[in-house]
Amino acid sequence: MALKLRRPPNFFHMEYNEKEILEKINNRKKIKAEEDWLSNIYSLNLSTSIRESIAEQLGLLAEKGWLKIQILIKKYGPQPELIKAAGISHQKEAKKLLLDLLYDQKKFNLIVLQALGCWGESLPIGLITEIIKDSNQEIRLAGLELLSFKAKELNDNELISITKVMLNDINEQIVIKTIKILQRRDSLEICKLLADVAKNGSDKASYNAIIGLGSIGTEASSYTLSELCKQLPPGKHYDLAIKQIKSQFRGYK
Repeated sequence: MALKLRRPPNFFHMEYNEKEILEKINNRKKIKAEEDWLSNIYSLNLSTSIRESIAEQLGLLAEKGWLKIQILIKKYGPQPELIKAAGISHQKEAKKLLLDLLYDQKKFNLIVLQALGCWGESLPIGLITEIIKDSNQEIRLAGLELLSFKAKELNDNELISITKVMLNDINEQIVIKTIKILQRRDSLEICKLLADVAKNGSDKASYNAIIGLGSIGTEASSYTLSELCKQLPPGKHYDLAIKQIKSQFRGYK
């Protein structure tokens, strides 16, 4: 069914169905004043997938797109696809809007947190710590994604104090995401933390911890793997640890 949508003057009296809109988005290089066309074709009457495509393209237009995203948010409210587009635009004003949305709500909003991902490094560590302690698994994962950017500003002790409890999380995804953050470091303390997960964690968590130790590739990680092999029972995790040691040994040659 054709939809009559608001659009710039040169588009008046034309009708577009969703298939035509998608075709024009896919051939957007042919469109003049692209951000005008996209913002005017946007409507809540369109399907979610089409609105997401329109919003994503606006976000990719950076500053020009952000100017239109602001207008659409004022008109239609903070629709999920517009929030995501604000993050994609990577504009300073977009970050401020997203933080305002985050602080205005009683509970953390997952879509807002995900949109803030590219600004993780500049967010207050206190806020990120609060997010990763949330009771909702998806919120905690989003918080860890923010921490993955912020971690470069933290020393090992600070990072350990924030993440240690996450290594004991009941959710496997949380533990694995935390391992991937920690394996970027090479201190003996962090190697020992990963070894503890390798010994006591779930099957997948143990596997990822051993791989993480192998990826560190230092004397500390090699030593930790050697000690770990003395404590692991025969089996796939023991074999994997041996493989990681041999791989590191070859790297030293």
